[in-house]
Amino acid sequence: MSVEVIVDICDKEELTRETVDRLLRYAPGAYTITTIDNASSDGIRDYLRQLSDTGQVKLVRLEKRVGVAEAKNAAVFVSEGDILIIMDDDVWVESDAWYTDLLRVLEKNPQTGLVGPCGSVLGDLDGELTTWEPLGYENAPLFGVATPTGPSGLLVDVIPGMCVAVRREAILGVGGYDLAFDPFVAQDADLCIALKNRGWDIRLAMAHITHAFGGENSHEIAEVLGEGKTVDPVSYTHLR
Repeated sequence: MSVEVIVDICDKEELTRETVDRLLRYAPGAYTITTIDNASSDGIRDYLRQLSDTGQVKLVRLEKRVGVAEAKNAAVFVSEGDILIIMDDDVWVESDAWYTDLLRVLEKNPQTGLVGPCGSVLGDLDGELTTWEPLGYENAPLFGVATPTGPSGLLVDVIPGMCVAVRREAILGVGGYDLAFDPFVAQDADLCIALKNRGWDIRLAMAHITHAFGGENSHEIAEVLGEGKTVDPVSYTHLR
């Protein structure tokens, strides 16, 4: 299976440089990297252009800032990998094997359309350190409450969207992320439910690979486009 990593980028140059640098540093040649420049206004544009010019990443450049779902779709719809690992620009990977647990779950479970890792939050938008236990979201029934074990992972209903591995055929089969959830809210939950409605299952991998900084990407987009809509993904996705 070919693997393509897609990173949705919107400003935050220092944080984003570290995200992309880590992807280039770990497991070189194991995957291609596609970056989405969502009309960034800081130095990250020049950095991404340099990487694109040297062939280190593919660059999808948006001249007008759009919501999270539309930005990710811009790369998904031109993607080539069998497996797409879609991540936010505030996610840091930690080793050469950061993606292997995700792929292992997909390889062992042909009916699994999407898998996500356990993770940790290093800090929030105020710069305060926080702790996120494996899986997290213990207070939200949609996200489950157990810790995955073994190569099969753990069956769940929804995976948070900061870093997910999804079969390209699966996400294209549901038409990508639903733009009704832009600028940002619940598009990750909606995607999971849409996949389940098409017969795919969703699993959580044992991988503990990511450091996420409080959803800076989404907040940056919201500052320009306005707050996200209030939509109940459980009741909405029966339309898809």
